Amino acid sequence: MKPQSKYPYRIIQHGLSFASGVFLASILIAPAQALNLESIVSIQQIEDESNLLTQAQQAYQQGQYEEARLAWESAYAEFERRGDRPSQITVLNALCATYQQLGNWEQAQMTMELSLELLSIIDKNNPHGLLLNAQTSNAQGALLSAMGQPELAYERWQQSEQLYQQAEDQDGALGSRINQIQALQAMGLYRRAYLQLTEIQTQVRSLPDSSLKATGLKNLGDVFQITGNLQEAQQVLQESIAVADQIGDQALISSTWLSLGNAYRGAEDYEAATHAYYMAAQTAKDSFSKANAFLNEISLLIDTEQWSLVQHRLAILKPLVVNLEPSRTGIYAQVNLAVSLQKLLENPSASHVTIPTDSPQEIAHLLSTAIEQARSIDDQRAESYALGQLGYLYEHTQQLDFALDVTHQALTLAQTTNAKEIVYRWQWQKGRILKSKSDLAADQHHEALEQEAIAAYSKAVDTLNLIRADLIAADSLVRFSFRDTVESVYREFVDLLATEDASETHLQMARQAIEDLQLAELQNFFRSACLDIQVQKIDQIDATAAIIYPVILPERLLVITSIPGKPLQQHSVPITDAEVNEGVNEFLQALNPAFSDKARLRVSETIHQWLVLPLQETFREQQIETLVFVLDGPLRNIPISALYNGEQYLIEEFNVALTPGLQLVSPKGLSEEDLNVLVGGVTEAHQGFPALPGVASEIEEIASILPTTVFVNEDFTADNLKNQVNRTSFPVVHLATHGQFSSNLDDTFLLGWERPLQIQDFQVLVRERLPQVSQPIELLVLSACQTAEGDNKAALGLAGFAVRSGAQSTLATLWSVDDQSTALLMSDFYKQLSQQGNISKASALRKAQISLLKSSEYSHPFYWAPFVLVGNWL
Repeated sequence: MKPQSKYPYRIIQHGLSFASGVFLASILIAPAQALNLESIVSIQQIEDESNLLTQAQQAYQQGQYEEARLAWESAYAEFERRGDRPSQITVLNALCATYQQLGNWEQAQMTMELSLELLSIIDKNNPHGLLLNAQTSNAQGALLSAMGQPELAYERWQQSEQLYQQAEDQDGALGSRINQIQALQAMGLYRRAYLQLTEIQTQVRSLPDSSLKATGLKNLGDVFQITGNLQEAQQVLQESIAVADQIGDQALISSTWLSLGNAYRGAEDYEAATHAYYMAAQTAKDSFSKANAFLNEISLLIDTEQWSLVQHRLAILKPLVVNLEPSRTGIYAQVNLAVSLQKLLENPSASHVTIPTDSPQEIAHLLSTAIEQARSIDDQRAESYALGQLGYLYEHTQQLDFALDVTHQALTLAQTTNAKEIVYRWQWQKGRILKSKSDLAADQHHEALEQEAIAAYSKAVDTLNLIRADLIAADSLVRFSFRDTVESVYREFVDLLATEDASETHLQMARQAIEDLQLAELQNFFRSACLDIQVQKIDQIDATAAIIYPVILPERLLVITSIPGKPLQQHSVPITDAEVNEGVNEFLQALNPAFSDKARLRVSETIHQWLVLPLQETFREQQIETLVFVLDGPLRNIPISALYNGEQYLIEEFNVALTPGLQLVSPKGLSEEDLNVLVGGVTEAHQGFPALPGVASEIEEIASILPTTVFVNEDFTADNLKNQVNRTSFPVVHLATHGQFSSNLDDTFLLGWERPLQIQDFQVLVRERLPQVSQPIELLVLSACQTAEGDNKAALGLAGFAVRSGAQSTLATLWSVDDQSTALLMSDFYKQLSQQGNISKASALRKAQISLLKSSEYSHPFYWAPFVLVGNWL
């Protein structure tokens, strides 16, 4: 069963992998540093085994960061009095990590500067000096990464790896290499990151069974998970558990089971995730680890509505959490428990189940205790989480004045500690509360509160745009909560702005929020935020094109339209998101030739009325030639060209194109000069896929029209394509093979001869071209592909392929079409492109589609409608 969670503020614990249990925690301390704190602060290397150092180490590991800070500072003062510089440096490195956890970035920087100053006068030629140098470089890399400078962090971690190797510290060297991988991921170099991961994996597996091997595999599994390679994560984490079990490392077994549960959950294997969380709890050796495991398990059990197990686990968990000692981990556990209890209260399907849920007053008491504990240990970040969750509770019990006051306190604390991943949540919550208050207020006060709500949402979106890259790269669990924790902010903001009498300014803000949402969805799809974006104005791209932005909101379908030289237009259709989904599904079913034309035209005309009809006459008056759609959600899956106005299809009147947003569109058109085509394909039955006999004639037709280089069947490999593209400029790359587009990155592929070609292969193919090959790929044609059946966001994979390939435009199909009709359409398309006169790609596709439409054999939309042009339509 799919989770039905709509709860926005889950604080998920990640065991030893992460320093704290929030989605963005790994920005502050990467897994390798958090787990290998002993690599930064190795108590064994400090001659004075004082109680202060032991106390500091334990306090840090338990999440009592203020107590750790005081102990480290006292230890530093003692070492400074003795003139023990090596020990001073070691403690300063630990202090730097502690200040980061406390959100005191200025002090963290000053501490690192002092550590580097002391290091400069240490003899680095002996093993101890080398190790100090390595530890400091590692700590400096962690600070730079936390401050959003992954390039510099990568350099420091390369340096620390070399120094650890010179000092013959293989554990430290391995940790530094894993850190480098996370820096590469943050820079968007995921292919390099993945290759280094697999290289390290081989290295670690060759080690004898030991704590180093088990820990290395566990760290690798965590990074595989963060980079979205969930199958590899599961495999490596299982190996880590086996090794840890062999050597009897019980603490590592528990933390690895927890990581494995997160990997299964990210892959939506909920049964396996539930078992892994249970095993993490059963093997835990301390109350904190047991509580974290049960909290993760209960979160999933509630989302999948397994009420009997929820009842059993709550009976164990509640007394366990309440009795945890004050620490950040303990406070987060209390907040997590409050989250789960509130979700139970709010879930109608749980009302008939006998579950010991708490009342709102008891949940508030639990959160108040967490707030008091956070204040007692002077942890402002933890206090902000607990206060913000209390504000959410007040919001949902309609105590809006209390909710606003508590949320403001939480927001102030989050801003004080520069915790932007918390800031946007409380800004969003503030906006929701103000919107609720405005709905209840009289006219004059209503307007003032609505403006305050817009301001709060605007700040939330601005903050989210700044940290979205880190948010998505930080944790694969963000993917299954994306709709609740990220996407909802943009949709609610658009809904708030685009009122019936919205000003041009508000409509412009709404359009920008839609563009930002499109980017956020693609970034979530890629698990990275490295997309080449630049703001474009439609007039600068094409004065004869109109951009149509449909946005699916809970109670209406909003359509904003941009026409060159005119103010933005908007109209709304009063239908629910469920009704939009129903209409889309009905249209897709009716496109089967077995269905009656009457049923298909009826639903096609309905969707045309939703999206196009209100401005159809305006398009004609303004002599609009091309309609460019920035589609939302399931609307991405429908063939827009087959919309019907009662007399003709949309493609008969307009060129039609799709784009993820103008920010991703290049204003350049297709060049007529040297229009070479690189063609690859599979014609034979292969790897369980049927033969495509029409591909051979398709390739022959293309070769008869334009200069063509061909790789077919056993020659159609990623290496061959890459080598050819890096030798010669090919403005057009045409790939005729089976393929699938999915909302899941791992399920989006093209069939190659040796193996499926993933999006990452195309990133290498297009973006790592040699300097002598300067001409970009202007058009990527993906023939014989289809969107994944039953995936209402499958076309997100198509948009992803289009964007990640780096090609300016992508022509693809929404479903697998008869290969004979495809060959005819492709032949006509290339004939149109080869003609003199700078015909646009959108116009060439339209003429080819109309040619099939007018034929006797292929006039049904099933044959010509699935061909879509994504990206630059010029």
